Amino acid sequence: MEQELLRDIKSLNRLLSRRTENHNAYHLLAGKYDKLFDFTHEREYSEQALLNHNRAVDLAPNNPLYRIDRAKFLARIDMPFAEDFVYVDECIRNGTCDVVEPVIMMYVQNTLRDLRR
Repeated sequence: MEQELLRDIKSLNRLLSRRTENHNAYHLLAGKYDKLFDFTHEREYSEQALLNHNRAVDLAPNNPLYRIDRAKFLARIDMPFAEDFVYVDECIRNGTCDVVEPVIMMYVQNTLRDLRR
């Protein structure tokens, strides 16, 4: 599993070397590092996950999926996540979220509910 994740990371990094503003690739890369951190517990992977979560949010700040995934990661590593939590909660209540795909919004809402616990 670790080797597969490292191959995926290498592939995403190649893509990002050509398309540096690809927020989706940064989001995917953050997820790969997040899984590697879960698997190995190596701090380097948690740092890379956070850097890539931050870059995805920087490039697409109104994307609730990127924000809720960063909040979920921050909660797991015992770091403050209130800013993302509040943003996502408000965009759902106000109907101002950028993502409109029902499945993604269901995931965002369920994750938001889990973080409230």
